[in-house]
Amino acid sequence: MKTTATTLSRDEARHLAERCAQLLRQRFGVRRVVLFGSAAGDAPWHSRSDLDLAVEGLRPEDHWRALSACYELLPPGLELDLIPLESAWPELRAHIEGEVKMPEEPLEALAFEIENELCHLERVAERLAGFLKRAPPSRTR
Repeated sequence: MKTTATTLSRDEARHLAERCAQLLRQRFGVRRVVLFGSAAGDAPWHSRSDLDLAVEGLRPEDHWRALSACYELLPPGLELDLIPLESAWPELRAHIEGEVKMPEEPLEALAFEIENELCHLERVAERLAGFLKRAPPSRTR
């Protein structure tokens, strides 16, 4: 049977997150690991839940190796987000650090999520526009 977030309890997900945290500290020298999101209790645990880990002290060149090593500890179908705290946007960092809490009321929580996603998309669009300005002119224009 394929294991997914649906077949895992929140406690099992937390245990897996702790195993990942130990690996990140021991193998990659990460100073701090913070579990956030639905596995931490910030939102309901559901069939599409993933593990959200924020890390401090992970060298950028080790990010993909660290993510891959963590995936070796996880059952198939359980996704992992590995967020470097040093480069996290202020709103996300505030959420991770517990400075901003997810609203309890479902509609308010949805509005909170949508607002955060729109802010993220705006930053991505700004960054992309900056890259495009610096790109050499296209030969097809």
